[in-house]
Amino acid sequence: MLDIIYQQLSGDAALTASVNAIRPIVLEQGDELPAITYQRSNNDTDYTFEGESGFKRLSLTVNLWVNSLIQSNAIIKDVKRVMYGMKGVHNNITIHNVFVDREVDNFQYDDKEYQTNLIFIINYKED
Repeated sequence: MLDIIYQQLSGDAALTASVNAIRPIVLEQGDELPAITYQRSNNDTDYTFEGESGFKRLSLTVNLWVNSLIQSNAIIKDVKRVMYGMKGVHNNITIHNVFVDREVDNFQYDDKEYQTNLIFIINYKED
């Protein structure tokens, strides 16, 4: 699933034009802001009496690393557009819906960086 998320985020021309890096979990040394990291926060599996049903619920955190909240707000719109557009079939995985569970803004005083965390819920089924 994380490879599909990377493909979707890095494959969007408007989003990649507005950020310098899209990385799993942490930025690499030398990455310039604005940038995006993403990570799995939770991945719940649905069960029936017979075992796994194939349905899963992924909690995904997308972190925006920016120089200002104005910059963050512009990138948030692109990230949401890309994530909401993921519904459908990707590599034998059917994504049923995607929605934002929470948005959290932070400020890193030492580095003078703003961080916005978008926590998405993705309901999907592996075929």
